[in-house]
Amino acid sequence: MRVIICGAGRVGQGIAERLSLEHDVTMIDEDAALLERVSTRLDVRVVTGHAAHPSILAEAGAENTEMIIAVTQMDEVNMVTCQVAHALFKVTTKIARIRSQAYTSPVYSNLFTRDNLPVDMYISPEAEVSESILQGLLTPGAFLSAELGMMEGQKEGLVRLLGVEITDRSSAMADQRLEEVHALVPESGARIVGIGRDKRLFAPKEDLKMMVGDRVYWVIPTDRVHHLFEILNLTEDLSRHVVIVGGGHIGLNVAKQLELPLKKGSKRSGDRVKSSVRVRLIEKDTKTAERAAEALERAIVLHGDGLNPNLLEEAGVSEADLVVGLTNDDKTNLLLGALSKNIGAKKVISLVNEPDLANIRSNVGIDVLIDPRSITVSKILLKLRQGRLSNLKTLENGAAEVVEGVVKETAQLVGMSLVDGELPEGIKAGALIRDGVPIDLSERVKVQDTVVLFSEKDMSRKVDLLFRVKLDYY
Repeated sequence: MRVIICGAGRVGQGIAERLSLEHDVTMIDEDAALLERVSTRLDVRVVTGHAAHPSILAEAGAENTEMIIAVTQMDEVNMVTCQVAHALFKVTTKIARIRSQAYTSPVYSNLFTRDNLPVDMYISPEAEVSESILQGLLTPGAFLSAELGMMEGQKEGLVRLLGVEITDRSSAMADQRLEEVHALVPESGARIVGIGRDKRLFAPKEDLKMMVGDRVYWVIPTDRVHHLFEILNLTEDLSRHVVIVGGGHIGLNVAKQLELPLKKGSKRSGDRVKSSVRVRLIEKDTKTAERAAEALERAIVLHGDGLNPNLLEEAGVSEADLVVGLTNDDKTNLLLGALSKNIGAKKVISLVNEPDLANIRSNVGIDVLIDPRSITVSKILLKLRQGRLSNLKTLENGAAEVVEGVVKETAQLVGMSLVDGELPEGIKAGALIRDGVPIDLSERVKVQDTVVLFSEKDMSRKVDLLFRVKLDYY
């Protein structure tokens, strides 16, 4: 497939890095020096110029392009780019990065239609990152928490993808084979689908012995998460005192959501409890701090440098349940995490865009890293493979994927058992959902079942083939 990516910033580069492995990618940006650096690192063609200008899109080959992804820093440029691509070049699929909630409010749901603004899908990395952080707060024992198996009429997904690190030899998982760990939780329906060890991420076999430092990826029915955490001794209290450093789009949105009461295991719009989360937000820029103070009702906004120990002490970091670094600088977020842990914070989350910096997480004491590029790429890949898959999560900079799809008639999955040995090596089943209920993986797959699979990077095409229906079905 031919793809044009407009905007060579962090998000654009992250998308290009993943898509250029399988597709013909062209990048557009006004910064020639930036494009030169990108072209030396990635297998992409580059065009210098304004993304919304017809002549630039023509030079990039828009008339022969199936997909355009507009992720410049300006919402308006991204929307106009999609409009021009639709009107002049008949590009089939148009995706725009939209940061402002003024455009994405449900009140204006008719804005992005073929007759108005022809944007087939809009992505908001800021909103996705905020949701990822909030989901993580509901499962504090995990470094990753994501909903799967979302059915019509349900408030939350039927199953959940969890990432849990083995931190010491006292862990119930340390030095145990997968089959032994599964035996500890026989009634939970929980399955280990992936193991991250050093720089590798793979689908493990049942006889694999887990080690301290392993990153263990589970898929489990949502209503059994607390049970699993209790057995594995991973239960932690919900964060009640949170310090956020960075009051931009992401930080402000997280702070707003945390002003709502929080209950373990429930959605933000669900049940209420008496006590709310106490939030302190630190922002260095004066105008941004003022805007945050106006937008927030109960959270306290402090103006100053988030790396200033005195200001961190004033915010109560030494007694904080959670500190979240959400500035625009990866190094600042990592340093903040290390400093906060040294002062006494129980848990720290850092926003990091650069994969190379993510590798030093454990060395500086960061509990959770949030990668906005990975979240965005997941949505783009899902759009590329729409029709076969209903959900997709990329893990550890694209080293693996967790996908979800509804099984259609004549798909290869029909009649298969999802136990180890029947699936190709490198693919592992996480859940089988039938009639809105997770069932045992040994059951034979039927039409309309929902299947959740983990796959190593090189196995994504085989996963597609498992869900793909025969042409004569249509």
